[in-house]
Amino acid sequence: VFQRYLTYKKDNNEFLLFLLKQLFQENLAFQRNRYGADRVASAGTAIKISEEDLKSRARQYSVLDLKQFYESPLFRSHGFKYEDKFITQVL
Repeated sequence: VFQRYLTYKKDNNEFLLFLLKQLFQENLAFQRNRYGADRVASAGTAIKISEEDLKSRARQYSVLDLKQFYESPLFRSHGFKYEDKFITQVL
């Protein structure tokens, strides 16, 4: 029975990662259209989104607690950092 709860949190983290990647892709597409692909896509460019953007998207699917996701190895292993209510990924 306990294993079910472990799987639940794992599935939530994977789902939140999917949502987060969507948000970053949308943000990247917007910035490419606005500033040009050459300026945005260079290595070392940091893309930043507000924590509230992810919270809002997650709420649509009844996922309310993001704290464990931010602390998960899955979050860090994909190059995301969380600080000052922003999520950052360096390209």
